[in-house]
Amino acid sequence: MARPHAKLRGAMMASDIDCAYIARKLLRGITYVSLRMSGHEAWHIDECYKILDMIHAPYSQLHEYFPPGGKAS
Repeated sequence: MARPHAKLRGAMMASDIDCAYIARKLLRGITYVSLRMSGHEAWHIDECYKILDMIHAPYSQLHEYFPPGGKAS
């Protein structure tokens, strides 16, 4: 079974970005980001847009990087 936010994880690797970097940029803790990356908690929409900016992805692909529950259907 695919890990939650698989496409986001791939884009992060390609951009050499880790969860600690995202946490710093969002002014959050690493646990906060980890819970969202694992699908246990939902991202806030403003955080999604900030992360898309970090990975240089267009806003039109928001639903691909942040599918409901973190898992693409």
